[in-house]
Amino acid sequence: MKKKIFALTLCLAFILTALCVQFVSALPDTRESDVSRQSRSVDEYRKVLDAVSSGKENLSEVYAGAYINGDNLLVINVTDNSNGVKEKIKSVSGNSDIIINKVEIPLSEIDETYEKLVGNMENAPYFKITVSEKDNTVYITGENAEDCNRYILENGYNPEIITVVEGQNTVVDC
Repeated sequence: MKKKIFALTLCLAFILTALCVQFVSALPDTRESDVSRQSRSVDEYRKVLDAVSSGKENLSEVYAGAYINGDNLLVINVTDNSNGVKEKIKSVSGNSDIIINKVEIPLSEIDETYEKLVGNMENAPYFKITVSEKDNTVYITGENAEDCNRYILENGYNPEIITVVEGQNTVVDC
């Protein structure tokens, strides 16, 4: 009797294992392909960034940032999306399928505005500054959007570069 129970348990364990293996192998391998695609996009980004910073391809004037979209594809923002620029970017990235997105403001101008805003934070009506290459803007967060917008205009900032977000300062003094 014990041998029959043992044999039945062993068979049942084998069948369950086989079913689990079949079930897992039937699942789509999206996680692995997403990770692979994202990793490839990061490699492509590094190549483009190297070309921009080295000045070899004359891309620094038109480069406006980059990000990886929801499909894990690399998106390069440029201020000039002519065929020549597109071809240079695709060539240095090694992938003809990357997405080239036309925006208005070069990253150098966004970074310059960011640095100036950071330098003036102590006397300004905002408490947080971030750069979004995806949105091609500098976000500032302040308790009062009207005060922030007034500050931007009174201090000679380009309001087209800055997006004001109204919110509460959640930083707590220790």
